[in-house]
Amino acid sequence: MTAVSGRPDAGARIFVLAHSLERTRARIGLPLLSLPGFAVRQGFAGLEVSDRQFSGRGPQELRRFAGACADAGCGLLFDINADLTAGAGERDAETGHARAMIAVAAALGAERLRICVGGQALSVQRFFRRRRRRVGPPLERAASGSLAVGAAGAIMRLGHLARERLPQRVRGLEGKTARAVAALRGLAEAAGEAGMLLGIENHWGISGEAANLARMIDEVASPWLGSCPDLGNFPRGADVEAGLRLLAPKAVILHAKSYAFAADGSEKRIDYARLLPVFRRAGFAGPVTVEYEGMGDDLAGCLRTRELVLRLWPT
Repeated sequence: MTAVSGRPDAGARIFVLAHSLERTRARIGLPLLSLPGFAVRQGFAGLEVSDRQFSGRGPQELRRFAGACADAGCGLLFDINADLTAGAGERDAETGHARAMIAVAAALGAERLRICVGGQALSVQRFFRRRRRRVGPPLERAASGSLAVGAAGAIMRLGHLARERLPQRVRGLEGKTARAVAALRGLAEAAGEAGMLLGIENHWGISGEAANLARMIDEVASPWLGSCPDLGNFPRGADVEAGLRLLAPKAVILHAKSYAFAADGSEKRIDYARLLPVFRRAGFAGPVTVEYEGMGDDLAGCLRTRELVLRLWPT
């Protein structure tokens, strides 16, 4: 693969996770509406945004953001955070939220969707779900609040740290999986009607084990449902390469996560040179979203992650 002016070729379009640029946005006062143009100027093919940024926004705001993406030539992926494993009442609300977010993603012109399905006992996502339906600041308002951004990032890092050190146990796995599968059948159909592929991320809970995630996809058996493998989300002791061999053939989005880099540009915790070829063998051609969860300059971390993927992505 070659890159021209920092842009990957069509074989592996590289997006950036909007939440991985929160510290940069706060530092330079960048409004959400200006983020598509900013991402393209950094050489990314597009953005991956989430329901935390767009839940509750009206049609006019959605049209403005879609227009900003179109004007900048910025592709768009959309993340949905839900707990499809909960009891009947709460699960109905969560499924309803997911359906509403599919409609929002379609209004924004998103290409594909990522969903987290829940089920974990320790859930940072539950904290964010409580805030999710609050309407955010106007799209044109400059980003601010570096202290709040730092606190949210610290909560996320603590959650990841705890999950990495705790064994992967899900109480009532079979029941939770069955409830999620039932919900996913309808959500995959809704995504298909909107013309978008939907990928389940290996995001702890019932999707933490690759085999169970693959089983959910097989049970739903929809051409619109696949996986969204995240290279950094495997539980302690998991055989990451074996897990990716299960998920890569079903992948609709790949999350290229990073935390810290060695002097040669390699990621210190994730063996990209060993893992990326799994996707070549599976015939996956993108999109790839870089996601930096380390300390320091988040934009620099995202750019280093992109360069690592470009250097190792096989032709």
